Amino acid sequence: VRAQRAPTCVPATGLAAKLGRARSHTRGVNARAPSTRTGAMPPAQYEVPSWSGAPSTPNSYRLDIIKDGVVANSVDLSERSHYILGRCAPAHIVIDHPSVSRSHCVIQHRESGEVYLYDLDSTHGTQLNKTRVPPRTFVPLPLPSSVLRLGQSSRLLCVEGPPPTEEIMDAAAARAARSGGGAAAAAPP
Repeated sequence: VRAQRAPTCVPATGLAAKLGRARSHTRGVNARAPSTRTGAMPPAQYEVPSWSGAPSTPNSYRLDIIKDGVVANSVDLSERSHYILGRCAPAHIVIDHPSVSRSHCVIQHRESGEVYLYDLDSTHGTQLNKTRVPPRTFVPLPLPSSVLRLGQSSRLLCVEGPPPTEEIMDAAAARAARSGGGAAAAAPP
């Protein structure tokens, strides 16, 4: 598991090229072949929303990557407005597992302090607290702690942060009331 420099997927050669696969620098994980026109991998299909904003308090959010019951890595989630999780570049946080998509999901911060999970229509899905999240939908992360699982990986990803303030809860309730109520309605427009 690496949280720093993301490996890049490179064009395949030989039999792998004939099968339409690319080699990955993440210990032999296969990925789709790059575009033949540019030779580059397609970018993540994620547009950062206008309401996006980095947390105002440094070191306030953390992602603990747990493997075999032990914290294998800890990543500060307070430095930017969003983090793409996936198997290789362009992911900010790399999870090295064959069932994790190249760009699997996003942890998205809101200017008001809320945090959301957004599945990028990954092949094997994303679970939040043992419940599969719908693709391409902002799902609020319950804090102070939420557990994620990407694809069929045995790694658990624990997102930790401060509990929501009254202002955050009031803003989410107001958005839910405007859009008709329900948990999905509490998500951003």
